[in-house]
Amino acid sequence: MKPSATIPSTAYLPAPVEAIAGVWKFSRSPHFKAAAHSLPGHLLHWVAKGSYTLKTNGREYRVKAGDLIYYHESEEVLWTGDASRVVFYSVGFLAPRCQPLPIAHRVSRADASMKTSFLRLYKIWDGGSVRNQFEIHALMNAMLNALERSARNQSSHSQVAIDSPWWRAEAGIRERRLFRPSLSDLARLAGVGRSVLIRSCKKATSMTPMQRIRDIRMEEACGLITFAHMNFSQIADYLGYSRVHEFSREFATFHGKSPREFKRSLCHPCK
Repeated sequence: MKPSATIPSTAYLPAPVEAIAGVWKFSRSPHFKAAAHSLPGHLLHWVAKGSYTLKTNGREYRVKAGDLIYYHESEEVLWTGDASRVVFYSVGFLAPRCQPLPIAHRVSRADASMKTSFLRLYKIWDGGSVRNQFEIHALMNAMLNALERSARNQSSHSQVAIDSPWWRAEAGIRERRLFRPSLSDLARLAGVGRSVLIRSCKKATSMTPMQRIRDIRMEEACGLITFAHMNFSQIADYLGYSRVHEFSREFATFHGKSPREFKRSLCHPCK
C-alpha cells in the first residue's frame, strides 16, 4: 500500500468551540445589585428563576425566568434585582472563529431544548473530564448553533451585518495580537475608511474604536493573569505597554483593582 499523500490544511474543518471554561449555577438574593465585566470569550446565561434589570452595551433589558443572555468578551454589566430570588446557570467558552451576536439579540427566550441542554451540562460538568468531554462539547456546539439560527430567524439581520467592518477589524486585532493599534491600523484591517470604521464600531458595540480596543486589551489582561504563566512585566510588554506601571494603572482604573488584587480574587468568576 502506497503512503497516502499529505492532506492539505484546507481539508480540516475546525471546531467552533475550542474550549469550555466552566459551567456554573448562581443564586442572587432579592434586591441584589452588582457590576462586573464578563469573562474572556463567550458567555451564556439561562435564567431558571426570578427577574431583574440588566444594563449592558448601552441598553437596558428586563430579564425574567426562561430568558437566555449572551455576553461577548469584556463587556461592562450592571444588574439590579427586584423582590424575587434569581437563579441562573452559566457556561463560559472560547470560540474565536465565531462572530458575536448582534447587540439587539443578546437577550432572548430559551426554548425547551436549550433549558434541557443547560441542565444536562451542569449535571455532567466536573471540570471537563475525558469521560464527559464528548457530550459536553456536543451539547455546547448544538446550543451555539441553535442560538445563531434563532437570532437569524427573529430578524432581518444577515451575514453582512455580522461581518461588518468593525468585526473584521476586531478579528484582525485578535489574530495579530495588536493590542495598541492606531485608528489607521484598524481601518486598514477592516479595509474601509476611518469614518466608516467609527460608525461600524459604534453600531456593533455602542463604543468608539479606542474604547473597544481598551476593553479588548483589559479582557486579554484578565485572561493572561488567569491562565498564563507570565509575570506582570511580561504581560505589560505583551500588551504593548512601555512600562509595567502604565499597565497596572489602566488595569486598576478599568477593573477597580490592581492586577495583583485581581489575581488574588481568581477563586471567584467574573460573573
